[in-house]
Amino acid sequence: MYQKNKRWWWKVKLPGENKTRARALKAAGAKFAATSRKVAEQVAREMWERAIEAQTEARLKAKANEKSSNHTKAMAEIKAEAAFQ
Repeated sequence: MYQKNKRWWWKVKLPGENKTRARALKAAGAKFAATSRKVAEQVAREMWERAIEAQTEARLKAKANEKSSNHTKAMAEIKAEAAFQ
């Protein structure tokens, strides 16, 4: 975390991202980044938690799609075997 024009910023690569980038630490509904370090730390913590939740949901969705894909393939194979007989 660092200050830029008396406002707090965070240069970080959040979970699920490929690149590091600077982010203004803005509280919910705020137009500008926080001027208080305490508020900035809280916003950063919330930002990190949301990123972890999003990454977890993406993994679960990918796993569900994989299972669905495997199920679809299995059903196609069963139908093909049934049609062959």
